Amino acid sequence: MRDFLSELVREMRARMSDSGASPYKNMNASGKSRKEFTFDIKTAGGVVTGLLYGPSHVVHLERGRGPGKFPPIKSILQWIEDKGIIPREGNTEANKKSLAFAISKTMAKKGSRIHRKGHRTGILSQTITEEKIGDFFGKVLELKRMDILLEMTERLEEINPG
Repeated sequence: MRDFLSELVREMRARMSDSGASPYKNMNASGKSRKEFTFDIKTAGGVVTGLLYGPSHVVHLERGRGPGKFPPIKSILQWIEDKGIIPREGNTEANKKSLAFAISKTMAKKGSRIHRKGHRTGILSQTITEEKIGDFFGKVLELKRMDILLEMTERLEEINPG
């Protein structure tokens, strides 16, 4: 399970970077969202559970943000800083705030570019697929089958030694 979850996390992180498969190129302005993809494995009462964690806005990274409320200007200002975007009017705080407001207004009116184009980035949809999950469970079932066969063989040897 550890290898399976580790590979999913690695792939989600890769899809956010320049080398990733997303048509939106680098979705990793500050690196914070990328680092939030992690996993944990918990065992309780003989049941093993794998947990995947990601940023709270992962759905927006995958599908974009639809129109509606204004997104937080503070978050857009941080994105402008992290991306190193310089407004056409000049690199002043006032111009950055003006650009952030314009971006926020457009997103509130039309949604994000990913949403408007109706695309998915693949961060989730191309990483956590039915095929991968099916392959994983196939391996788990094969291991369980082998455990059962081993247990049966040991019991038969106890009953019928030699």
